[in-house]
Amino acid sequence: MIIEVGFNVSRDSHQIKQEIGEQLQVPALYPTLTVFEVLDLFASFYQKPREVHHVISLVALEGSRNVLTKNLSGGQQQRLSVAMAFVNDPRILFLDEPTTGLDPQARRGMWDIITQMRNEGKIILLTAHYMEEAEQLCDRVAIMDYGKIIAPDSPQSMTRQHFKQSAIRFEMTKPIGSDQLSSLKGVTCSVIDDSDVSNWAMLAGFVVLGALTSVSMGYVIAAFLRTEEGAIPVIQLIFMPMMFLSGIFFPVEMMPGFMKPILTALPLTYLGDALRQIMAEATPLHAMATNTYVLTGWLVLCVALTIHFFRWEQFGA
Repeated sequence: MIIEVGFNVSRDSHQIKQEIGEQLQVPALYPTLTVFEVLDLFASFYQKPREVHHVISLVALEGSRNVLTKNLSGGQQQRLSVAMAFVNDPRILFLDEPTTGLDPQARRGMWDIITQMRNEGKIILLTAHYMEEAEQLCDRVAIMDYGKIIAPDSPQSMTRQHFKQSAIRFEMTKPIGSDQLSSLKGVTCSVIDDSDVSNWAMLAGFVVLGALTSVSMGYVIAAFLRTEEGAIPVIQLIFMPMMFLSGIFFPVEMMPGFMKPILTALPLTYLGDALRQIMAEATPLHAMATNTYVLTGWLVLCVALTIHFFRWEQFGA
């Protein structure tokens, strides 16, 4: 395949570098720089870069713009790596397995980014191990075996030649079991993607866990103050700073270093982090074990203290 860009490779290497962008399979990021700082640095290398704020918006990293790259999740690092590839607004993009290691929802988000680049007229050379990804994103596909191209064709033509079955994707308004779908005439296999349901279930679970922890903390405070009139102001005095320090209003990474040991002990820090991971990254539950253990530990501790110290009689009940 020959791509004409109007430059001589041996003579115009600097101009060619302005016209290409590449993303490596494994992100190589500066760990002590923030998302904005990394993109701003790379933008400074080129003559006509994209506006950094716009690039951050395209890859849905607005909420992490001031977060150190070492603190990003795997999906966020992959999106940042792709953003670094097109911050110079190149004509040609080389993407090396951009969705490797991503969960299904994060993969679909990456597909949207690549599709947008393609719709802008970019030439994209993409490597992938997923045929469905090639079918979704590519106009032409070349299968390689030991470094040799053995099957160059369009995804649709290749599918017709080598696969006798076809897949239909659709959304259901009412839940139906996989066995019911498989029993339909002509259906040989059915797969139900319930990742969205799982995400909402995890979200509800963490919200309930956080609510129970907050309520039990309130009872502990009330147990020691002994009067309703004294307990309510103190609870508000404690919870408002806790919300401020836990990263609900802005990233914890922006806090001074001497405060971070305190922040890592607050239950709201782990609750807010868990909710962000579920909503933004569709992070699986096993990857949030620390959040679960810390919140559960706080809940058990506060419930135990409440049982031991709290008495309804002191409030006139």
